[in-house]
Amino acid sequence: MEIQKIILVLYFISSPFAVSTWDIAVAVGNEIQFLNSTGSIVAHISESMGTLQALTYNPEQQLIFFSDNELTNGSIFSFQVSSSKTNPITYHNLKAIVTEQNDTVQHLAYDYKTQILYWTNGYGHQIKWLKLNSTDSPQPGQILHNFKSKVTAGIAIDSCKRYLYWSNSQTYGATIERSLLDGSKLEVLINENLDQPLGIVLDQSSQRMFWIDDLRGNSYKIESATFTGQDRRTVIHGTHHQPFALTVHGGYIYWTDRTNNDIWRLPVEANNTLDPIRVLDMKSLPMGITSSNQMMSNNLNLECNDVVEPTLKKINATIETVSPSTIEKATNLNINVSDYCLNQGLLKSDAITCNCLPQYTGNRCEIDLCHNYCSNGICEVDSSGFPRCRKCSEGWSGDKCEISVCYNYCVRGSCIVERNSLIPKCQCQEGWSGDRCEISHFEKQNFENQMFELCENYCRLYTSSEKQHESLSLPNCKCSNDIKVGESNSSASNDYITYGEYREACVWKEVNEVLLLTLGLLCVVLLILVLLLTKKVLTLRKRPRIKKRIIVSKNITPLTCRPQPEQCEITIENCCNMNVCETHP
Repeated sequence: MEIQKIILVLYFISSPFAVSTWDIAVAVGNEIQFLNSTGSIVAHISESMGTLQALTYNPEQQLIFFSDNELTNGSIFSFQVSSSKTNPITYHNLKAIVTEQNDTVQHLAYDYKTQILYWTNGYGHQIKWLKLNSTDSPQPGQILHNFKSKVTAGIAIDSCKRYLYWSNSQTYGATIERSLLDGSKLEVLINENLDQPLGIVLDQSSQRMFWIDDLRGNSYKIESATFTGQDRRTVIHGTHHQPFALTVHGGYIYWTDRTNNDIWRLPVEANNTLDPIRVLDMKSLPMGITSSNQMMSNNLNLECNDVVEPTLKKINATIETVSPSTIEKATNLNINVSDYCLNQGLLKSDAITCNCLPQYTGNRCEIDLCHNYCSNGICEVDSSGFPRCRKCSEGWSGDKCEISVCYNYCVRGSCIVERNSLIPKCQCQEGWSGDRCEISHFEKQNFENQMFELCENYCRLYTSSEKQHESLSLPNCKCSNDIKVGESNSSASNDYITYGEYREACVWKEVNEVLLLTLGLLCVVLLILVLLLTKKVLTLRKRPRIKKRIIVSKNITPLTCRPQPEQCEITIENCCNMNVCETHP
């Protein structure tokens, strides 16, 4: 048995698939980045892409499948990628395979035995499938499972035992489930202690499944169990991550983190005692992730021999390289194909053109958009393709890190910034002082001399006749009580306000003047209002008044023919005949 396993591994290593120049592929923003296991970017593809989400790989035909949430000509697309040790990564045949869906495609899974692509659609509550190569035009796909309330999220395939696994992230009803690939034998494997399980992946070498659980708050878990849901273990329970998808490669679990825009990894045998290792810090939001050697783990499982061996033979028969026409054109230009695209650009297989990383442009990706863009900082290219300064060096600011914190800071002196502090300091020229060298020594000395003479004379006057000169009191002078009449106040040299106190007093004086002026204007306005109201009151008093006289009499001639009752009748005499009476002074 051991010899058979070794033979299978050697057979796999000898296949062209084993020499792939990339290990991990990640959907980041509007591009797919190809990385090696250490996190270095090998290549990227971003042509005609919108906002990417799900990602999976078909090693048999070297097809990348991805979902796009922005494009209107489809929701799931594919392209063929090829690579070798001598030739760069190339891609071709980018096309839509699934028509635009009403619900967002969450995750993808591919069965290379039946060539069927499966996907989940979240709140569409469905798992759908499509058999590839049945037609050249994109198809809507067919429904495998249609649930009432379950939120389908992650999805994975056991091509050996013909099972389909998925996660249900329904609130207060989350589960890990599976069924046969035809939809029969549906069973719930795990339904306890789950919050929001998202991505799920199977590792044939360890015979375990791994899934991400986005917990409430800022916590998360990565857990594992056997393919039947037994022997549940916690790989890591951490905080400040928001994982979305995960994959297994070379004995490590890799996952995308939407909080920090990072790729992390941990050994598959981790038991919540190890800290995750940051593989790469992304510039945009990472979503789907897949591995290039998904069949490697299958090779180590002898139950998969009937599936793996035919597939490996197809890989040998369908190996893709750079098209001969491209190699011939490059040879005529005396250019090595592997060196044609610079700065990790990707050579297209149908022509000598390069698909460049966002930071580069030009026919061969030879122009760096960030070249000399940031004067004193780190440059990067945003999702719109424009350079910007991500971080300025200490002591610099501005859109291009061109403005020093010392700019126009010192009035009369030179500015310096200490290494351990971002606070600028001034070294003043001779004759100047202050935090920003704004105080002239000549002006200061001249003021102090004048104050000295004024205070000396005042203090003599103050001590000779204190009461007589109270009206001449100078609060800015501080006189000693033991000064005698006629003596020079030698102690007055240091007994008056300083220049700084004087400048502060001047500021307060200006403020007081403004306040007094404002209050004065307010009083004038109020006085005018009082005068206007007084005039209005006097005018109203001069208006004429109408006087009415009421005569009350008894037993007078009635005004009607009715019998006269025994009561009083009130006759109102209106001398003005119901009109306004004319009045005379």
